[in-house]
Amino acid sequence: MLNGEIEQKRSVHFFAIMLALSLCMHTALCIFFYCIGVTILCVFNIASVVIYLLLLYLVSRVKHMERWMLVPFAEVLVHVLLCNLCLGWGYGFSLYGFMLIPVIYYIACIHMKSRIGVVTSSVLGIFDLLVIVLSASSAGEINKLPGMSNHEMLVIFAINVAICTIFLMAYSAYFVVAIRSATNVLEERNDELDFMVHYDALTNMRNRQNMDEIFEEYECYEKDYCVVQMDLDNFKQTNRTYGHSCGDELLINLSYLIRQAVRNRGEVCRWGGDEVLLLLKMDKKSGYRLTEKIRKEIADYVLTYQRQRVSVTATFGFAYCDEKQTTKERIALADSRLNQGKEKGKNQVVN
Repeated sequence: MLNGEIEQKRSVHFFAIMLALSLCMHTALCIFFYCIGVTILCVFNIASVVIYLLLLYLVSRVKHMERWMLVPFAEVLVHVLLCNLCLGWGYGFSLYGFMLIPVIYYIACIHMKSRIGVVTSSVLGIFDLLVIVLSASSAGEINKLPGMSNHEMLVIFAINVAICTIFLMAYSAYFVVAIRSATNVLEERNDELDFMVHYDALTNMRNRQNMDEIFEEYECYEKDYCVVQMDLDNFKQTNRTYGHSCGDELLINLSYLIRQAVRNRGEVCRWGGDEVLLLLKMDKKSGYRLTEKIRKEIADYVLTYQRQRVSVTATFGFAYCDEKQTTKERIALADSRLNQGKEKGKNQVVN
């Protein structure tokens, strides 16, 4: 699944959760305001329930759902305003306005360009704060309901604190999951880029462009190591006879064979075309023995391609590194011995 599709699915999921929680809350508030006889707030919450039902229907059906989130943003602020004016500011309904702030920043983060998103969210946050402060100041009183005791008002305040806390915990948990998911995607992309920089895409061998650091590492830390240049014999003829797709498949399979033979005892690099460079962390005798083993395995390997049996051989130039010579000097020596092997009949290791 593409990143955009993953992000869209995550957004729809987030909006659906937010809208469903808001729908449940406003349904409960509608009943509460009906019971205490505050008609205007009861009617407003009925309208809010209709709005959230409509948004829940639209959440998976429209593009740019984040723009529709201005509707619940406005709804919450109007609700805070009416509650402060009708009930007084002591009931804690202003907390729902504060609860909007992390949500609008999250929406801005996942759907808008970073600079525009922060500015837009900051403007909405300031507007949110102004509505809360001005409505509370206009209400003047902490409790405007004559039939409601201060104790009952504090109970409602505590309930609103608990609801807002639960909402914030749910949103925060979702934010953590979303951030962790985005971090994992970023790490995967970094791993892919790192692989593309250091390895050949076809054969999974190291590529030539990034071998300098490997050479330095070997020269500094490896006392005994061997340099081997390998080239497939008559590979151009194989490509001409069976096609480049066959040649690619042959390279893929042989590269796996070589990497399995070497494993953690050295480095395998695609030096160019069908030419391979081996750096082997072993003494001269062991390195030569492993190189001969690889030569035999390549000679014995047969690829069945479109009902045809395809096989190749390989020629190797072998050089042992001591402390007096650099890796690049030994590569030149191994390459010279590889050319000697080609001239002497191929399919051999020249030491």
